[in-house]
This record gives sequence, C-alpha cells and structure tokens, in this order.
Amino acid sequence: MLARSLPEWMIHAFRVPYPTSRWERTLAHDHEVDFVKGSLSGVALGEDVERLSFLGPADSAGEACAGVFGYNALGLALMSDGGKLASITVLLTGSPGGKHAAFAGIFRVRDNRHVLPPETTEAEIVTLFGEPAARAEQKDDETGEVWERSLRYVNGPVLCEVVFDPEGALIEINLEPSGET
Repeated sequence: MLARSLPEWMIHAFRVPYPTSRWERTLAHDHEVDFVKGSLSGVALGEDVERLSFLGPADSAGEACAGVFGYNALGLALMSDGGKLASITVLLTGSPGGKHAAFAGIFRVRDNRHVLPPETTEAEIVTLFGEPAARAEQKDDETGEVWERSLRYVNGPVLCEVVFDPEGALIEINLEPSGET
C-alpha cells in the first residue's frame, strides 16, 4: 500500500517493489488477443495478473502500483483489480510523438486468426464479429462534431468495444467483463 502513495522517482530511488517489478519479459512470446474469450495470450479477464509476467515490468512503476500496466512498445494497456486482470486495451495506431506503438499481434475471433490494421473498416469488423449489440458516438460538447465511434459486442462474460476515429480508422479495442455470466 505504501507504494501507491509514493511518486515514481521514490519507488525507484528506494527500490519499493511494485506489482510487475520482478516480471521478466519473454521476447519470443507471440501475443494473441481472443475477443470471445476475453484473453491476452491465454490469460483471461478475471485471472491472476501474475500469469502475465511474460510481458516484463510495466512502463510506469507509479501506474503499476495503481493497477494500470502500460506496455507502450507493445501497444497494450492492462488494468488489474485486486490482483486480477480487469481489462485489456489493444492500441491499433501508434501515437503522434511515439508515446506508444501499434499492437503487432494476432486477433482471434471464433477460432479464426486475423490481423487488424488501423485501415480495418467498421464494415469489416461487422463481417468478422457480426452485428454489434450497440453503437455509440462521442461528440464534442461545443461543436457537436463526432470525435469517436464505437461498436459494442457482448460475448457472454466479455464486453468488447471496438473504437474508430471520426475518419473511420480503427483506434483501439477494449475488453472487460460484461457483468453477464
């Protein structure tokens, strides 16, 4: 608990252990996201985050202490709640200035493997996933311009949100528990 209240420089200076500090990255690991199972390389939502140790230490010790495990070079952001994997965010476009790279792994949809580049269209996602349970738009409060569109899918216990920018480029895919069993 002490690590949550310390700034990142203190975590490193005083060698305060944080959740991923002893994890060792396995470079040969092939990353795969399964949309239906809600898993990253075989580790499903709700499972012990320690099973993700092959990712190595998270980029930010301070954020890791708060349960946010960012892996900018891998295009991944993970959240932990009580030591369990609570969400998986897959970033499909690199950020301006290089803060994070685009995910370069494989996606699995109903036992079929796919590569989803940022150019993947909404129509292609609907072809792969089927018709979404819901569609949503995020708009600028002042101008009313759409700055983000999303498709939401519920696969039993997994909620999958596929996010596009206003021009239709695939930005990210978020997986979290749906609340259904």
